[in-house]
Amino acid sequence: MVFIGSCAAKMHALHARTGEILWQYDIRQDGEQNSFHGKFLLSDSLLLAGTDTPTGHLYAFHQKTGAVLWKQKVSGSGAPTDILRSGDKIYTVIDDDVLICLRLQTGEPVWQFKSEFDGEIHALLTRSAALRGNRIFFGGHAGKVHALEKDTGEQIWATDVGARISTTIVANDSSLFFGTADGQIFRLWQKSGEIDTKLHSGQVAIGRPTLTNNALFVLLSEGGLMGQGYGWQLMAIDLSLQKQLWQLEPGSKWTATKTYLHNGVLLTGNEFGEVTAIDPKTGKDVWYTTVDGTVRSIGTQGNWLYVGTI
Repeated sequence: MVFIGSCAAKMHALHARTGEILWQYDIRQDGEQNSFHGKFLLSDSLLLAGTDTPTGHLYAFHQKTGAVLWKQKVSGSGAPTDILRSGDKIYTVIDDDVLICLRLQTGEPVWQFKSEFDGEIHALLTRSAALRGNRIFFGGHAGKVHALEKDTGEQIWATDVGARISTTIVANDSSLFFGTADGQIFRLWQKSGEIDTKLHSGQVAIGRPTLTNNALFVLLSEGGLMGQGYGWQLMAIDLSLQKQLWQLEPGSKWTATKTYLHNGVLLTGNEFGEVTAIDPKTGKDVWYTTVDGTVRSIGTQGNWLYVGTI
């Protein structure tokens, strides 16, 4: 199956080879909500998804039937970030700058953690948390990165980086990587929260960085925080943040929310429907093809690609 959440306010399950609609669910029957922005979570027989704008829910659908096994209304403008799982718990950041933890099977709230930010949030920002070991890492609008104990929500450390977090946090075994609204890209030590190094990128990093064993790939926006979803440049940086490996400045805007690493290439797309495979070592095109519409997301299954458009 292929699962698609559309801005037409419907969740669709399609047959992966034929495109036949197997089931669909209109989220408007549960209130004024129109969109899906976070990455879905497939867990056992469940499909976990968050909705948003202007309100939102977290849903657990049965993958085969589309039955709603539970739904949980969330505060603010909904749940626009990725859903993460550890054991019997799931985690997501909701749009009033709160990290929440729920029971996987029931949707029952376990704990929540709110950042110190008390201003107005002007746009849906893709700033998902990161799970590593027994900790979950959350970057808030107040400009702090928090390390929390994943089962209790107890804060282990907090580091002030001086500006709003503008990207999803990504993690390897020892470090955290993310961008901020003042055009910095940071590397923090997971254990202590100490800032290891930072790089001034010149523009604001947005969306979901891609992390490999050798490099960090980030989309940069001239529009700052309000340029979410429209990258003007794609930059590859070594993990020490000391060396820029390459940078692409296309003739049009990158509109995919991230780059996707699949079968040894980076996949992304632009506003003119060009889907491009890039060599992650050199930044050179490996191949490209064109679809109708503005590329927003790319899914993979074996040798197949599924491209979602705006």
